[in-house]
Amino acid sequence: MPVCRLRDRGQEIARLILEKNGYVFICGDGNHMAKDVNRVLLEVLSEFGDMTIERAAEVLAEMKLRRRYLLDIWS
Repeated sequence: MPVCRLRDRGQEIARLILEKNGYVFICGDGNHMAKDVNRVLLEVLSEFGDMTIERAAEVLAEMKLRRRYLLDIWS
């Protein structure tokens, strides 16, 4: 799903992550695409999860620890 589509469906994505314990898998270019997706996820969680960007970063970090946010990226 391209980054703009992530933003377009931000409310649904935030709900799936925060309320339904959803998983995020990112596979692809680590130099650009993965960074862009991470940035948009932070924005989406902040906006629709009613939290700061810093708190959203903590949520994603916790998801990584619990293997709910997985990256298969290359440069």
